Amino acid sequence: MQQTRACHLIILYTIQHSCHHSMETFPKTQCDTLRVRLKSHWDAVAEMLVIPGTRAEPLHSRLTTDTGGLYTPQQLDRALGTIGTARRVLLTTGFYVPGTQTESGMGGSESDGPPGTALLCLSLLGLSHISGVGVVTERCNEDVVSAALSAVGVRDRVTLHVLPDTEGPLPYASDYDTLISIEKCGVAADGTFRVSALVQGWDKDRTVGVADGGNEIGCGSILSAVHECVTNGSTIACVVPCSALILASVSNWGGYALAALLNTLSPTPLPLDGLASRARAAEHAVLDAGGVHGLTGGWVDGLPVAAHDAFWVKMEGLVERLAKGE
Repeated sequence: MQQTRACHLIILYTIQHSCHHSMETFPKTQCDTLRVRLKSHWDAVAEMLVIPGTRAEPLHSRLTTDTGGLYTPQQLDRALGTIGTARRVLLTTGFYVPGTQTESGMGGSESDGPPGTALLCLSLLGLSHISGVGVVTERCNEDVVSAALSAVGVRDRVTLHVLPDTEGPLPYASDYDTLISIEKCGVAADGTFRVSALVQGWDKDRTVGVADGGNEIGCGSILSAVHECVTNGSTIACVVPCSALILASVSNWGGYALAALLNTLSPTPLPLDGLASRARAAEHAVLDAGGVHGLTGGWVDGLPVAAHDAFWVKMEGLVERLAKGE
């Protein structure tokens, strides 16, 4: 989706990892046991994240038989492994939708992305090995992202970076070792930036993407599937890859799933209904801050509220089975 350059800056920068630590110095990941248990529930994970009739479904179906490890639950496993060895995490979100593509005719930041990002920030901050969390977005998305962070109660604990109005290196990039992108679109094959910033130069093994339609950062890892399964896929496909790509019918759900699973590793985990209520609060907060639904009708991404509630019911069942060691 083409957007105005004013709201979607092209920021190219190179990450220079801080010299005071290396990957070898990370403690043994807290995620190891969780990842082992989760493998017994991959089918449940797939059913929870991708539902029939959504844009992600044909992509997910195409990748289910892939032998290269691109099956959605395998990618979730990889994402947990990456986060389990992180120290400082930078997340990026914010997808500006023009008024010509909304039911109200008013443009604004999409409601998909910031809530999932905010809830994931909450869970990341609860992990003992994470020493810092930041979020970066464009100025036109700042209010919505800030509202989502406030709604889940982490605005004062997360550093919110706003991309500058001119292209150039980002001085704070070296403060982070891991990047997570949720519903953040990037450059297509023709060099056009459909939406947002392109993040280049990051350690290719430490990037996690969450996507639902093929034009988001990370979908460069599944280009052939996007070309085959998505309408106008060869035009809109984002060519930027990542080391772990989580497909979900709603990108928020990918962020919520990571948040709920990581919450189980916290010394003081929140009850799952507490996470769900914070997620819903964030969804309302982004609308109050001027956000819009990217698709007409329904709730986030055009799906009925019941579909979003059903996601949390499935998530609760999965967490309960994992807690029992099943």
